[in-house]
Order: sequence, then C-alpha cells, then structure tokens
Amino acid sequence: MLRHMETVSKFLDVPLDDQRELTLSNGTLKPPLGTARLAIAKFIAHLFSLNDDTIVTGIVDSGVLKKLLVSTLFFIIMDFL
Repeated sequence: MLRHMETVSKFLDVPLDDQRELTLSNGTLKPPLGTARLAIAKFIAHLFSLNDDTIVTGIVDSGVLKKLLVSTLFFIIMDFL
C-alpha cells in the first residue's frame, strides 16, 4: 500500500482553477470536499489505528499526512477530524 501513497496524495490536491461551489447551511465550499477526499481521510485514519510503525512512517514520509492536515484547514466541514 505504501508504494501507492503518491497516487493517494494526488487525490488530496486541491486545484486552484476549480470553480465549483457547494452551498451548505454554514457557508460555501469552494471546491466541494468530495467523497474521494473524505474516503481517503477515513482510510488514513484507519491505517493510523493499526499502530504499525512502518505504515505510519510511510504515510508521514510520503507527505499524505501533511496534505490531509492542510485539507482540514481548507475545508470547514472536515474540522471534525
């Protein structure tokens, strides 16, 4: 799985030219969160729950964790993570 972290990382990238908007009761998400980004966040949380040093180190070294943390600041709805 660790060899595919680069592909996972690409899904977390937020394109700057994305003009889609999603109106919610507490504001507007621009661009929308998307089910793929939310599924990746859940998957990474599950991998961390395994408490395997190799997996945790691989996730941190690949930069996926940093992008996921940036996403929590970019998307208001993901503050619950």
